[in-house]
Amino acid sequence: MKTVNIKPVHASFKKDLANFLETYDDKLSAEEMLAVTSQVVGMMVAMQDQTKSSVAKIMEVVSLNIQTGNAAAVAELLKEQGKLQ
Repeated sequence: MKTVNIKPVHASFKKDLANFLETYDDKLSAEEMLAVTSQVVGMMVAMQDQTKSSVAKIMEVVSLNIQTGNAAAVAELLKEQGKLQ
């Protein structure tokens, strides 16, 4: 699967989502937030136009973006701890 550069609208959407999720920090555990957002991702997968992309391709996009998000979060945590420059 080809990766694409993030556009400003993508960065803005991601930031807005992160800010929204932070409003639930004191109400839900990280595990609960992950479970609920995973269900939302599942709903979004179901809404994809399968005449334009196969389920396998859609799930590949989801998987690659989970990996990308995880790597970015780990890098940010290490940077904050002064272990990565």
